[in-house]
Amino acid sequence: MDQKLKKKIDEKIVQPLIAIPPSAEQCRKCIYSLPDTQYTIGAEKAFCDIFTPPEGKSAGILTDDVKCPYFVEK
Repeated sequence: MDQKLKKKIDEKIVQPLIAIPPSAEQCRKCIYSLPDTQYTIGAEKAFCDIFTPPEGKSAGILTDDVKCPYFVEK
């Protein structure tokens, strides 16, 4: 294999995955959202004190397209 091609492939493999976090505005204001940790923002997680595994929150709730039926402001 050509060394330039191998180097290019290796660089692509090492690149970090970048994801756009959900807006989760209603979750950020809700008393049921999970607390933040050193590595995560609790409101952006698919689970909270109401929505537990395995079902979790819908994507609509996380992106604020759907009003959460359990929302209670802090």
